[in-house]
Amino acid sequence: MLGLTPGEEVTEAQLRNLERGRHPYADRIEADLLAKGASPKKAFKAGALGRRVTVTGVEFVLRPQPTIYLLWALGDEETRWLIEVVHERVIERVLEWIEDEVAVIRYGKDGIYRVRPAGGLVAARFRHDEVRSERTLAP
Repeated sequence: MLGLTPGEEVTEAQLRNLERGRHPYADRIEADLLAKGASPKKAFKAGALGRRVTVTGVEFVLRPQPTIYLLWALGDEETRWLIEVVHERVIERVLEWIEDEVAVIRYGKDGIYRVRPAGGLVAARFRHDEVRSERTLAP
C-alpha cells in the first residue's frame, strides 16, 4: 500500500510524512503532479493517506540482559552468532505480537470498537551501533 519494501532504508522525510498522515513519498507524488500541471490543492491531496488520523510513534528498545552481553563478548564466534540469531528472532516475534495484539484503533462510545490499522504497521528499526538517521524497515 505504501510502496515500501522490508529492509529498505527509510529517510527522515519519509518518517515525517507518515507521522503527519501523509504517504512516505508524498513529496515526490506532489512534485510529479505539479509538473504535469495539477493544482497545488490536488497535488497535496494526492499525497494524503486518506482521512486524517492521529499517528502515534512508540520507541521500543529490545536488548538482552547484561549477562547475555558478557556471554556475547567473551564467547567464541559460534556463540556470538547464535545470540544474534536468537535476538533477531525475538525482535520479529515482539513486532508480530504488537501488530496482532496491541496496535488497534478504538472508536465508538468509550472506544468499545477495535479494529486493526489497515495495512498493518510501519516499523523502523536499527541496531544500537548504527546511526539513527540510517534506519531500515523491519521485515
